[in-house]
Amino acid sequence: LLLADPDRGLAALLDWTQDESVHLRRLASEGSRPRLPWGQRLSFLLEDPRPTRPILEALRDDPEEYVRRSVANHWNDVSKDHPEYVVEALQAWHAQGSPERRKLVRHACRSLIKAGHGGALDLLGYAPARLRSAKLQLRPKRFTLGGSLEARVRVTGKGSAAQDLILDFRFRLVKADGRTSAKVFKGRTVTLAEETPLDFRQRFPLKPVTTRRYYTGKTRVELLANGEVIAEDSFHLAVP
Repeated sequence: LLLADPDRGLAALLDWTQDESVHLRRLASEGSRPRLPWGQRLSFLLEDPRPTRPILEALRDDPEEYVRRSVANHWNDVSKDHPEYVVEALQAWHAQGSPERRKLVRHACRSLIKAGHGGALDLLGYAPARLRSAKLQLRPKRFTLGGSLEARVRVTGKGSAAQDLILDFRFRLVKADGRTSAKVFKGRTVTLAEETPLDFRQRFPLKPVTTRRYYTGKTRVELLANGEVIAEDSFHLAVP
């Protein structure tokens, strides 16, 4: 219906944002997501996401997190094609908002944070990392698809002030043609105190899935701090 008659369809969705049914309010946001998983993409919104902004504005402070979560996912969809538009739109939301709205904004920016987008990092208050050293060790070095890879991390800050860091792991996975594609796995958000080392371990189950194909070869892993590479290591992935 949205593809057949966008103006009438979006007008109906905007009316639904005021409905007493939480499910209908959520559908106003969820049903107009341009990249809804397992659904048909809305090409006209991929090109120009502005028509859904009144819907998102109307739902940003909905009393139900079920609805607000959909609004965040909608913005995350848009960020993959129009990152600057999303950062501009969410700046006012974050500055003027309640803790619930700030949580929405953070979730909405998750793909931008993974990509190290400077505007999104600034929006959420993350400055470039100040580090004295950073180390990443992967175990085992030869790994067969189906088990778990362990990452051992040690990060030491520089300076006397504490700093907030988003630590993620970017895997450079081998493709069928020998090239690589990037996949970011979430690490953790930490407050790094002064020059005290932070040590932690994280496991990554690498198993066959329907949404991704793995191939044999050397796989490089980069440790990211607020979107910047601070350390790296590699392992050999064997796919039976």
